[in-house]
Amino acid sequence: MGNKVGSDWEVVSISPEGKREVMAWAGNVSVAKAAYEEALKHRPGRVVQFVHGALILRQEIGPEKAKG
Repeated sequence: MGNKVGSDWEVVSISPEGKREVMAWAGNVSVAKAAYEEALKHRPGRVVQFVHGALILRQEIGPEKAKG
């Protein structure tokens, strides 16, 4: 068993200046998806990408934290 595709999944954060930071990588899509969801929580206002090889599967901006 295992992956049938040759590349791993990555979670990447991109700063407003364009600097890319690999937050996580995994050989299992479920683990990578969980890491992506968690990265969104910890990178408010930054672009977070869920990537497989050259494909960007999901891309969102981390929500700003509520003040109060």
